[in-house]
Amino acid sequence: MIFVVAFALTEIGREVYRPYIYENGINDFGAADTVGNFFGTITQVYFMLFLLNPTYKNGLWFFPFFVVGYSIYEIAQLFMEGGYFDWKDIIATVLAGGLALFLYQQIFRRRVDE
Repeated sequence: MIFVVAFALTEIGREVYRPYIYENGINDFGAADTVGNFFGTITQVYFMLFLLNPTYKNGLWFFPFFVVGYSIYEIAQLFMEGGYFDWKDIIATVLAGGLALFLYQQIFRRRVDE
């Protein structure tokens, strides 16, 4: 469910929210610029958790893997032709990874308590 919601928010953010913000000159403190990285990170983590269905402990490795991987990719864009580096994307990725991990821990706490 988290994967589906995060994917929907990613697409709504990129296709509806971002154009609206840009067209109307609204200062949203960079949220429109980073919406893809933020919700995309959550989408990717939970999609892989869904596909691979790891144990709780093994699933914990997905969070740093994707956060570090996306951050390295963002930095690599400095050296790529046509690449666009944005430090706000790295911050959004780290925050999204933290939120995704928090949700993961809460889900497993609930499952253990039931």
